[in-house]
Amino acid sequence: DQGDLIVTGLDLGGNNLSGTLPAATTLQGLNYIRTISLRNNKLNGTIPDAFASMSRLVSLDLSSNQFGGTLPASLTSKASLKLVNVDNNRLTALSNITGMFSQGGSSCTFSANNNLLSGTIPPALSSIFSSCPNSDISLDDNLLTGTIPASVLASNGTLSLNRNLLYGNQPSYLSPSLVLSIELNSFCVLPSWCSDTKVQVACGRPSDAPQCGQLPALQELYRNMSGSTTWLRATGWEGDGPCLPRWHGITCDGDNRHVTRIDLSGNGLKGPLPSLIGQLIYLEHVNCSNNSITGPLPLLPFVFELDLSNNEFEGSIPAVLAGLEYFNMNNNKLVGTLPATLLSMPNLRTILLRNNSLSGILPFLRGGGDIADPGLSVTVDLSLNYFCGPLPEWCISTPGTRMRTIDCGVIVGFCEEADALTSFLHTAHRNITLPSFGPCLPVPWQGVTCTNDHVTKLDLFNRGLTGTLYNSPLTKLGNLVELDLSHNSLSGNITSSMFDFPYIERLILSENHFTGSVEWLSSYDHPNINGARTRIFLSYNNFTGKVPSPSSSRITLEMKCNPFDCFPAQCVEDACLPCPNTTPVIMCDQSRILTSSSSSSSSSSSSLSSSTSSSSTTFSTAVPALVTATGAFNNNNNNNDLNTDNM
Repeated sequence: DQGDLIVTGLDLGGNNLSGTLPAATTLQGLNYIRTISLRNNKLNGTIPDAFASMSRLVSLDLSSNQFGGTLPASLTSKASLKLVNVDNNRLTALSNITGMFSQGGSSCTFSANNNLLSGTIPPALSSIFSSCPNSDISLDDNLLTGTIPASVLASNGTLSLNRNLLYGNQPSYLSPSLVLSIELNSFCVLPSWCSDTKVQVACGRPSDAPQCGQLPALQELYRNMSGSTTWLRATGWEGDGPCLPRWHGITCDGDNRHVTRIDLSGNGLKGPLPSLIGQLIYLEHVNCSNNSITGPLPLLPFVFELDLSNNEFEGSIPAVLAGLEYFNMNNNKLVGTLPATLLSMPNLRTILLRNNSLSGILPFLRGGGDIADPGLSVTVDLSLNYFCGPLPEWCISTPGTRMRTIDCGVIVGFCEEADALTSFLHTAHRNITLPSFGPCLPVPWQGVTCTNDHVTKLDLFNRGLTGTLYNSPLTKLGNLVELDLSHNSLSGNITSSMFDFPYIERLILSENHFTGSVEWLSSYDHPNINGARTRIFLSYNNFTGKVPSPSSSRITLEMKCNPFDCFPAQCVEDACLPCPNTTPVIMCDQSRILTSSSSSSSSSSSSLSSSTSSSSTTFSTAVPALVTATGAFNNNNNNNDLNTDNM
């Protein structure tokens, strides 16, 4: 326009130029230049302020070089620019773009594809659309992260952000006038407007990045454990992908691909821990202590450091917790036995199970590389549980060995007695509820009296028990002094082996449905080994046949109101009397006949009368007086739960 000396365009593309661009002073005089193209060379360094004096510059193409850094403010502030192309370089930041294309126009273009741009998209990008409506901005193939600013999504024009690292919950509004493309990013869940037919958007498919595969398990944890209502801190937990951005309490590996640690201790978690957490195969550390987590302990096969102390976990300890090195479940409500497989894990060095409701026999270990190995440094605390049986050798810290801190607690009760009583009660009463401890410590079960941690009295009066006593596990209660099974619905025949109790003084079977012969009394040769009298109550059943004389003078019987054929001569009326209004019973020696007297007729079948006699073969006291006031059981209590009153 001004003659041969005026340069309006410069195209040096594809000339194998290298090095850095000259400073601004070198390019002075190009005041009329409108287009510059230096594409497809080997220029490097940062983009200089060389274009500052070019007031008429409209188009700048620096694509396919090796420029780094960012765009200089002197360039982006040039009002005359309408096109800037810096594709295929090494630019790292999107700074200094405020005021770009400020002169406006019908259309502007900014392209920075295939660089190293990182960080979040600056809201200032929206100023380009404001200054130059219908602008075309392309930032494909970079390292941009986070969400797209709401101001950008509300703009008019075209924006391409394909193949970046965008993630998270995006703003809910997308302008119908913005043509947007966000394919192949890191969205685990696509933005809601991707399915809106009223907008112009290309979203592609959700990412298959590893962190997205971990998302369902963590989302379930958040939902099931009152994340939105009770958590003290929940930053990011309603977002997209746990690693980018980092959620509160979540630690990922160096590549932000896999969740390796969850630490939500003291954060207000409530409810059960979801089993899906066990599918996080890179999860190594879990600390959710000091919360209100309930339910069973899920399988976490890949975790080697687990701290869930001070919660409300219930149920038993999984037998398979492979890989554990640290296991802390102090102060929970775990029940059941301690798995030998847990103690035998080769890497486990710390087991903290203090103050639960674990029971049973502690496992015996060989010590070949497990926690029983005296050469290993271990910490074990099993105190304040209800283990029974003998104390294993590994529970004792041996002086002179490496650091070993072991507390197996006080071994309470005897496992055989606990198992026997539990087995009998669950068989005789299917709906009965039993405590998770005991039966002696810390508080005896209702109806149970203990001496030196042994069951010595068992009062099951009127408990709705059914079934027979055949192969009854009660024979394992070898320290019983008194057994009261009266006022139930037990049935079947009785044999002497069912009551082989060496210390028994009172055996009360009255008011049941027992049948058959009582000939076993003639061979019942197990009276109390301490010399005390053994009293056996069989009244108000359906025994038949002859009544033999007891095998020992220290055994006394009461058996009235049974349909016996005859009674022994030693039997006095109150001990052997038939029921009122029944056929008189003949003594076996036929010397006399017992009949229902008026005094006995006033007795009902629901209570037992008293009589006195000096004879060694008769009772001096009836059943009600034999129920001792131990405070452990109330005969008027019809509750079928053997719960303790002091728990």
